[in-house]
Amino acid sequence: MLDSEFDEVAEEGAAEVCARWLFFGMFQEELERCKTGNAAQRKGVAGVASGFLDNEKYTSQCRELLRVFFNDDEREVRGKVRNAFHNKQSILHLDGVIDFLKEYIRTEAFRDDPTGLLYTLENYPGSLLPYADVVFGICEAFAGPLAELSRNLATGVAHDASMICPLILRLYEQSQGDHPDIRNRCLDAWDIMFEQRVGVVHDLMKQIDQ
Repeated sequence: MLDSEFDEVAEEGAAEVCARWLFFGMFQEELERCKTGNAAQRKGVAGVASGFLDNEKYTSQCRELLRVFFNDDEREVRGKVRNAFHNKQSILHLDGVIDFLKEYIRTEAFRDDPTGLLYTLENYPGSLLPYADVVFGICEAFAGPLAELSRNLATGVAHDASMICPLILRLYEQSQGDHPDIRNRCLDAWDIMFEQRVGVVHDLMKQIDQ
C-alpha cells in the first residue's frame, strides 16, 4: 500500500503504519520512511498524529510527529496538521500544551489558516488566563507575517483577524484585579495591532467602543 501509484492508497497505507506504531510499537522503520516520503505518505502520518493528539496516552508521540510537518513543503500535508487544533478544546488541557501551541503559531501550518485554533479559544468555556501567552502569540503573528493578508477582505485571514478582538477583550476583562501584567499586555497587543493595521481598523475601534 505504501508504494501504491494511487495517492489515496499510499496515504491509507502510511496511516496504517503510523497507527500500528502508535498503538503497538510496530513498523518503526516504515514510519521513518513515511515521515520523509512522498506527500501522500506524509499526509497519512500527519492525519493519524492529528487525530490522536488529544488522547493523553499518545500525546507525546503525536506531538513529535506533528512537529515534523509544521513547515512541510506541501500545503495539503500542513492541512492535516491543522486538524489537530481545529476547534478542539480538549487539547487545551494537555501537559505542555502552552509551549506546543506557541511553537505551532510560528509555523507555516498556522499561517496557512489560523481559523481552527482561534475557534478552539473562542469556544473554550473556561478562563483564558492560563492561555494568555497563546493569545498574545497569535496577536504577534497577525501583527507580523499575517498583517498584510489581514487587510485583504478577499482572504479568510481578514475574518480571522476579527476573531482576535473578542479574545483580547475577554482576556482583558478576566485579568481585572489580580493580573495587572496580563491587562497591560492586552493594551500593548491593541497598540501593536493598530500600528500594524491588522484587519479593518474601523471594526477594531467599534469593538473597543462596545
